[in-house]
Amino acid sequence: MMCDMGDAYETTSPATQRITVRNRYPDIATVTGVLERFAMAQSLPETVIWRFHLALEELLRNVIAHAYPDRAEHEIDVTIEYDGTHLTATVVDDGVPFNPLNTMPPNVSDALEDRKIGGLGIHLARNIVDTLGYEWQEGKNVVTVRSRL
Repeated sequence: MMCDMGDAYETTSPATQRITVRNRYPDIATVTGVLERFAMAQSLPETVIWRFHLALEELLRNVIAHAYPDRAEHEIDVTIEYDGTHLTATVVDDGVPFNPLNTMPPNVSDALEDRKIGGLGIHLARNIVDTLGYEWQEGKNVVTVRSRL
């Protein structure tokens, strides 16, 4: 089913939401909007929705900013699932291989002007969900975030 925002493609079932978007910053709002509607339909707590929204947004920003050195248009697939105890989001992209679990956490104790640029989004995502996972499968990055409810 075609989503009403841009070139996003969306499919739905009661416990799973899939959406395909392009590697464009405005498409992040499309994905987080789908997440919010899905989570509300599942009657999930607002704090869970907010944390997941933030983690997913940061991961998508990273993909868009760093995964495509060719600057061409690419598709990013996002699957959101709720199994009654866990909310899970999986982001799949065909960008350059990048394992966010291998990044060093930023030194947040340094003064803002002394900090190195980058890494804060991944650090934030790691710390607001229960699990952050990564796999390289069939030439694609597969990042999974998961929270227990």
